Amino acid sequence: MFCANWYTQAFSLLYDYTNERLKQEIRKVAFEFQDRIEATSFYEDIRRNPRKCATVHVACGLEGLADAYKLLNDEEVHSPRGEKYRKYLQLMMNFLFEVQLKPGDAPTTRGIGGFGHSMYHSVQRIDVTGHWPLDLSKWRSSLMLVVFLSACRTMNLIRHHKNFL
Repeated sequence: MFCANWYTQAFSLLYDYTNERLKQEIRKVAFEFQDRIEATSFYEDIRRNPRKCATVHVACGLEGLADAYKLLNDEEVHSPRGEKYRKYLQLMMNFLFEVQLKPGDAPTTRGIGGFGHSMYHSVQRIDVTGHWPLDLSKWRSSLMLVVFLSACRTMNLIRHHKNFL
């Protein structure tokens, strides 16, 4: 899903700077793009086989879905699409938290943290580290904060890492 963040960021920026007539078309295209990503079983693969997922794909997917989520109107946030997006956002955040909490597998690894190439391959990818803050910066509502805190709770970050938040 390397391209998810590029396309949906473009959709989101166009939406912000275009006229009202085109905004609905941009939203439609952005949501159709996310539907195509879902149809590839991208999210199901993360859920079923996290060991086989590349961290950079998940980070790009999260960034792209965060942009699409921003385009939901207030009613859609509570619609089946909004619920589905929140479920996928939490899935990807859980994955990224888990990657950071896994001990490294390289002989030089002495601790945990950072974004390795995958769940079980700890070679660092600096580009993934860049996607994570962008993901966080794109969240438009307190509902996204709920998703974030829910992911923290799922990974026991709040209880075991009191200084995390």
